[in-house]
Amino acid sequence: MKAVSNRRAREKLATLWDRAEDSRNEIGLLLAGLPVVLPASLLLAALLTMASPISLGACSKGTFVPAQPEFYFIFTALPDTVEAGWSGAVGSGGQPLSGMDHPATDGPRWAQMVRLEQVGGEMAKRLPGEAEHLIVVPWDYAGDCSTLPWQRSARFLEPGERGLMYAALRNPEHWVDGMPTADFHLPYSQPFPRHAHVVVRPLMSIEDAFRFHHVLPRQDDVRDDAATALAPLLEWARQNPELASQGPARDMIHRNLDRLTYEEVRGLEVPVAGTYRFVLDLGDGAPRTFYARTRSAPTGPARATLEQGDDYFHELRPPSYAGYTLWAESASGPELLGPARTGQPGGYLYVFLGGDPGEGPARRIPGAADLRGLARALPDDSDVQALRDFIWERPVFREYLERNLEPGADAFFLLHPDGTVTFEQTYHLPGGRVVTLQGVRIQADHGSAGSGA
Repeated sequence: MKAVSNRRAREKLATLWDRAEDSRNEIGLLLAGLPVVLPASLLLAALLTMASPISLGACSKGTFVPAQPEFYFIFTALPDTVEAGWSGAVGSGGQPLSGMDHPATDGPRWAQMVRLEQVGGEMAKRLPGEAEHLIVVPWDYAGDCSTLPWQRSARFLEPGERGLMYAALRNPEHWVDGMPTADFHLPYSQPFPRHAHVVVRPLMSIEDAFRFHHVLPRQDDVRDDAATALAPLLEWARQNPELASQGPARDMIHRNLDRLTYEEVRGLEVPVAGTYRFVLDLGDGAPRTFYARTRSAPTGPARATLEQGDDYFHELRPPSYAGYTLWAESASGPELLGPARTGQPGGYLYVFLGGDPGEGPARRIPGAADLRGLARALPDDSDVQALRDFIWERPVFREYLERNLEPGADAFFLLHPDGTVTFEQTYHLPGGRVVTLQGVRIQADHGSAGSGA
């Protein structure tokens, strides 16, 4: 019973990792034997995850984001609290909160006043020039990061406290008695510097941190042209090396360098994308067949080892990568495959950019398939699930990836002259056991261009 419970916990954790993929700036990390992609601010949490029990539903919101927030400001907290109401409340993603279904919505919504010193971001343009005060409405969040009413003291800031924070400014028609009103969604990681527990030391001053936010790129600009959007930030770092090495600037520069690699990888052509029929042979004389459909675009960079952050940080260049990951939805039958999207069972294919080209007319591309994820297509097969457990609990896949970067790799795609794509993979497990996975692309169709995880 315990083994079943542990497996379900690992499956839930794997699903959480999968679902987090699309909304973050990324770096490669060898975690549990697999180069998982995580935001820099979650590195410590990820490592602790592998060493101790966790709450699988826990949400952790970082102190700072690597893009310029829409509204940020330096403040001094006042002792005054006011009833802010629910009208026009805005979520962290800009969504209205007026229809929230929670028992606390039956009561009043209280907030605290602060004195504004400096403001920045696109939303700051809504403020009248003479604005000296701001009403800040605190909000809590659940384990899935959804917004919840704040049910602690409305005086959540110590009177006289000075700091830097982000908030979502309400539309003027929803300001309380005409005073600018904003919703605050980071109660455990801001304001800076009081909640700078995940920020590298030494810390910038409040004023320097505020000015640093001016050179951060806007998220939409990064999506359109990452290199151009990040140019002012990198130039600032070259001109201010001492400040760039302090927190939070160092972490945010790191994450934006990682974003350059991510955007480059996302633009790569994927010659192996499509729908596959896989045959998994455990050596027991009973081959298992399942199907998988990939995305059309890479999910993110894949590295067999994590390049030292100081190397590319000091050179202000994007980190290198060995290839890319490609998300694939898996199922027991092809009719069960839909567009590969968030939350569907599946796993990663790894496509490497170097290696042994092999012999013959077919083009050989080194790669690998992560059976921990793809084999979720066969949930009722106890032998397959036992193999997944084995791979989870030992660094088999990590060692496999590292070996597969060398000449003579025993996992690869073959692009044949007639357009056929095949895949072969061999696991040499302890005790002389051999497991093989063979695949053939049966259709060149694939899921949409999103990351799918």
